[in-house]
Amino acid sequence: THNQAIIGDDDCTVGFRVAHGGSSSSCSRGTQHDDLRALTEQSFNIIKHIDFPWPIKEVIIQHHERLDGSGYPNGLKENDILMEAKILAVADILEAITSNRPYRPSLGVEAAVNELREKRGKLYDKNISDICISLIKANKIDFESL
Repeated sequence: THNQAIIGDDDCTVGFRVAHGGSSSSCSRGTQHDDLRALTEQSFNIIKHIDFPWPIKEVIIQHHERLDGSGYPNGLKENDILMEAKILAVADILEAITSNRPYRPSLGVEAAVNELREKRGKLYDKNISDICISLIKANKIDFESL
């Protein structure tokens, strides 16, 4: 997985602040946010010439889209986002929040659960968020291996 993730898009600061441990004044639309968007496009470009029997390319390009349309790169909403991309989005958020990064320590499992609870149905699919939280509560996710 990559080393950067966006959590929200309420002026770009929520995602950068949560994923990077920065403050709201540390993010500007023309710099870090553009860098985050470029990661998705770079990932897509790596595999764009590979023919998969599944919509892998679309899943990669859509996994930073959010139900309310605040995601990127295309501002897709709800049913325009592939289910697989919604699943990857929740997994990506979970990994981004619970993993140590070179620029900050893990924010912890509780922070990830809070993010999913607070944003379920707005940014993340309700059912996928609920299933992920259930798996966490049942100790079915090995965070050491993330």
